[in-house]
Amino acid sequence: MKIAVFGQGTFCARVVEILGTRSVCVVTPERDGALPDAYILNVSTMPFILDAVSRCDLGLLAWWPRKLAEPYLSATRLGWLNTHPSLLPFGRGRDPYFWALVNGDPYGATIHWVTPEIDAGPIAWQRAIPIAYSDTAATLRERARATLLDLLRDGLADIDDGSIPSYPQYSNARPRRRHDMLDRCDYQKLTHEQLDVLNMLRGRTAGPGRGFPIEVGGTRWLISIKVEGGDDNCRRES
Repeated sequence: MKIAVFGQGTFCARVVEILGTRSVCVVTPERDGALPDAYILNVSTMPFILDAVSRCDLGLLAWWPRKLAEPYLSATRLGWLNTHPSLLPFGRGRDPYFWALVNGDPYGATIHWVTPEIDAGPIAWQRAIPIAYSDTAATLRERARATLLDLLRDGLADIDDGSIPSYPQYSNARPRRRHDMLDRCDYQKLTHEQLDVLNMLRGRTAGPGRGFPIEVGGTRWLISIKVEGGDDNCRRES
């Protein structure tokens, strides 16, 4: 089984490591220290990369930041799989960890077939991840990444014999976009009560072991926050 991998960062490097010799073509969107031998996708490399992908049986997106389109989508013999950090069909699109925490949606990790619609393809493998009250977007992202790697390891036998599962998603939910989260988090829309809560958290954040005490389900928690200022920090969110 020859596999093309499009991705970035240490997560993609771990995927390539798991696939071993199956991975014959690794592509990144830009120069990536975690993937020093990968091809960089740009206008000049497109013909070469497309030819290499067309010689592969399967494609795999490993934290690829763009929507995969033609001619790559139909270039491999079996199609493409995507690694997505949510329990599809919940959490389609961007920032699934945010929506799991804000809306209380089920959370997990899914490897699914890629179709022209974002995160709407049939599911190959998925696993639920219980959310703890101590979880944040950062911890959910890392837990999903670890679970996705486990799902890939467990699915290698199916990949090798060409019997990758395909279970349809029964949902027409619109995939979230980045502006959906930014609109929900617009500080100008916060009520006076919500701003009071933020100020109380700021006031109780006084170093290790100091925070705002709450009790949830019989367990006591201390909540503290980190406040960053400056235009550079704000621009990262846009």
